[in-house]
This record gives sequence, C-alpha cells and structure tokens, in this order.
Amino acid sequence: MGKTMTKQPAYEEALALATALPHEQLAQLVVVLSELLQKRYGPWTALQSVDEVRDYLEWTRFRDSH
Repeated sequence: MGKTMTKQPAYEEALALATALPHEQLAQLVVVLSELLQKRYGPWTALQSVDEVRDYLEWTRFRDSH
C-alpha cells in the first residue's frame, strides 16, 4: 500500500499554472508562499546585502498591494 509518487512540476509549469489563476487566488498564493519563505529562511532582517533587502521590500509591497 505504498504511495504513488507524482512528478513534481517543473518551475516553468508551476509558473504557468500560477499566472493562469484569477487575481484573488494568485494573491492568496503569494501570501502563502511569502509565509513559507519566511518560515524556511527567516525574516527580512536576516538578509545579508542591500540588494536582498531591496528585493524583499519590493516583494512585500507587491504582495501587500494585491
């Protein structure tokens, strides 16, 4: 009774599926992914370079605007 392993979609496939979502669902996905990244990699204060901080701030602005 083993589980059947399903093939993980490639990045391009996942991106295509995500961009096809209605805006509301895409915004929900952004929030969930943001929380996942924060849990996995820590808060923005752990970022090491100015570029990383800038990218993080741009990301949160985008996320919060949707």
